[in-house]
Amino acid sequence: MPSQSEPNRIEPQQSRPRQSKPGQALVSKRIARKALPSWLRELVAWLDDKIRIPGTSIHIGLDPIIGFFLPAAGDVVTGVGSLSLVWMAIRERVPPSVMLRMLFNMAVDSIGGVLPVIGDVFDLLFKSNRRNLRLIEQHRERHIQSGTTPRWNLWDYVFFSVALCIVLASIALPLWLLSRLIDMLG
Repeated sequence: MPSQSEPNRIEPQQSRPRQSKPGQALVSKRIARKALPSWLRELVAWLDDKIRIPGTSIHIGLDPIIGFFLPAAGDVVTGVGSLSLVWMAIRERVPPSVMLRMLFNMAVDSIGGVLPVIGDVFDLLFKSNRRNLRLIEQHRERHIQSGTTPRWNLWDYVFFSVALCIVLASIALPLWLLSRLIDMLG
């Protein structure tokens, strides 16, 4: 109630956080403004498309280059770099359905890159890391706009663990095939 000495003063209203849907708190402004780390974007660029082939609009990354000079082993090296995207997806609480798409992209990239030269062309065109970064960014945008914080349950963790083991096996597969090939030839 305004006093007589300040008849026109309006008291500020206490603001409370609104809820977008019952039981769902809005994402704080601090989280919404927090961007993905710049090193992650830089890693993806180096792995998939940092270098432009002169005279063309084609960009190439270290994934096909290392794969060309170190068949099979190059896919393992770049596969380990790709795991940083999985780590970031876990940190961002990407839902299992999106995580499965990411792991599928990694497995396709690793298995597709097994064949010398043909696999390198495949790596040049498929760009799994760029695809996975886009999936993480789309997830972030959706959950910031909806104001929800995604949560995982026990089955999500079990599912993810099994899928991750399959991807790790697909990364190790090229090395095993290369060692078998060397044994057969030597």
